[in-house]
Amino acid sequence: GLGGGTDEGEPLELVAVELGTATFSTDRGGLELPAWRFRSAFGSVHVWPAVAPGAFWHPGAVRASFQAATTTDGVRLQVELGAPDPPCEGHRPETKEVVVTEGEASVKIGVRVVGGPPGDCAQAAIYREQYYPVTLSKPLGARLLVLEDDTVIPVTGP
Repeated sequence: GLGGGTDEGEPLELVAVELGTATFSTDRGGLELPAWRFRSAFGSVHVWPAVAPGAFWHPGAVRASFQAATTTDGVRLQVELGAPDPPCEGHRPETKEVVVTEGEASVKIGVRVVGGPPGDCAQAAIYREQYYPVTLSKPLGARLLVLEDDTVIPVTGP
């Protein structure tokens, strides 16, 4: 904390507070936002977004996924969903098909596995990246890209 004699450390003396801007990390990369800039007696500056409380992410309410997506135009995306497991000898390979459900606030990405199953042979416990093309009916814009379990997929690009 910033003081109060707790076990968290020595109190920190703030000597100035000003409203400015700062770049914050988001699921779309860096975003410049209005920010409170707190200056300490040591000269260090701590920034905090100057936005309405409802705009903040609430830990636990939204989880980030391990997947990622890229886009050049907001309509055509490449979404990383992992490669299917290789088949065992004598089994058909499985493929993954992307299922897209578009809404006003989000785009939900699901996966349907076709073929397989890969069989009961030993499989390497390794994750293999594979990107899948997704074309939206309109640009992603401010909508979130989420998996079926509502974890957020970070998107890089416009």
